[in-house]
Amino acid sequence: ETDVDGLIELVGLADAGRKATRNYSLGMKQRLGVATALIKNPTLLVLDEPANGLDPAGMRDMRDLLIRLRDDGRTVLLSSHLLTEVEQVADRIGIIDRGRMKLIGTVDDLRARAGARVLIDARPAGRAAAVLAASELLPESSVKLEAGTVAVTLPRTSEPGEAEDAIVPRLVRELVDNGLSVHRVVNDERSLTDLFLTLTSEGIRS
Repeated sequence: ETDVDGLIELVGLADAGRKATRNYSLGMKQRLGVATALIKNPTLLVLDEPANGLDPAGMRDMRDLLIRLRDDGRTVLLSSHLLTEVEQVADRIGIIDRGRMKLIGTVDDLRARAGARVLIDARPAGRAAAVLAASELLPESSVKLEAGTVAVTLPRTSEPGEAEDAIVPRLVRELVDNGLSVHRVVNDERSLTDLFLTLTSEGIRS
């Protein structure tokens, strides 16, 4: 027998009482839809754009609900273009292009595929960018000057962090040997949106 009260509690609608569903907000309707999908107690739940059209509070509530469903032992397959939301709840991410699965993995897997990036604060920045663009260690296209900082996309490796460990000290030495002052080097933790744009622009459409 379905525990309807338990489902309503799970999706956060217990306070709605006997309020008519026609008076529900969009976020409440989205949560009610999830409760309806859970009536037969599925172990796999497929949700299509559950946060679409929600305000920030509604998106937070939907995010919390998805995490509760996961923690309850269910597998949630989420289809969404809201990549910032996906990044906060998904364990594994797949990129589908024209109906075909092109990539699948964790965010760290996608970072390794896209190539790690570091931000180098070196002075003068323009000359630092020119030195690295001419370096034999990097393709010229992997070096960009962004707001006075040199952004470097490192060669791709099979393991996240491997490229930084091997190449970054050599890049810093090259800058110093050319008379430049290096103040700081930090990893650039790109968002899932950035990774998606990088990967889709570099050939997963082929």
